[in-house]
Amino acid sequence: MKPKHIIPALAVFCLTAHAAETADSVIITDPSKIVDSTTYDLGDRLLTVQEVSKDALPMPPAPIPPAIQPAPAPDFEVRPHREFGILHLGGGVYRRCGQPARTLINYCPQGSDQRISFWTSADWRLIAGVGCLPDDHGKDWELMCMFSSYDEEQQDDSLVIPDFPTGPSTIKIISGNPTPEQMAPVRLYLAYYDSNLSELQTAYQTRIEEQKRLAAEEKAHPKVPEDIVVQFRVLAPEEIVPTATAPKSSGK
Repeated sequence: MKPKHIIPALAVFCLTAHAAETADSVIITDPSKIVDSTTYDLGDRLLTVQEVSKDALPMPPAPIPPAIQPAPAPDFEVRPHREFGILHLGGGVYRRCGQPARTLINYCPQGSDQRISFWTSADWRLIAGVGCLPDDHGKDWELMCMFSSYDEEQQDDSLVIPDFPTGPSTIKIISGNPTPEQMAPVRLYLAYYDSNLSELQTAYQTRIEEQKRLAAEEKAHPKVPEDIVVQFRVLAPEEIVPTATAPKSSGK
């Protein structure tokens, strides 16, 4: 196997097979230059750590002093501070032959120990990738959710999926007694869903196609574990160069 992985070593100058491929150096194979060698069995590959003689590896490059640059002017508009909320959701998206997807959601409102369950006509798989949304009351909401997707053959026959009217996304609460304020962030994301449904469907389909492509590529070209070789030498005290640091500001 051809080793390619890099493992850094502390207080030593280290050369790996990957570094050797991208520089003028090469992995040392001359037994007379290998001071010590230990091989570890990692299960699917071998890790070999070798200390080499001083003349086997070149000096490490000197550190580059950091350049002090003035802070750039901000290129964004500074807005007043807004509150931040997290919308915690979990549940499942259910699909049945000839029927649109429906989502059963378990919801724990922020700051409450109440658990709310409800059905919605929205396909929440499409909303799961949406980021932060601002409401009309000065608060930004971040969506944190985990959903499973169930085809008809994976569903419990006793599961009753309610009927929904056509049109904008609607909700049917089956347990809990939420206030309008608690459901407001849910409706915020549903409104975004209704307004951007075409774009969300396209983005979701793109993600699915990419997953299929990556799966096919991995199947056609499965990754083969590669042995790892790390070679190092201990630096002499006179070879150690202090790390360059930027001068401290006087505070004036």
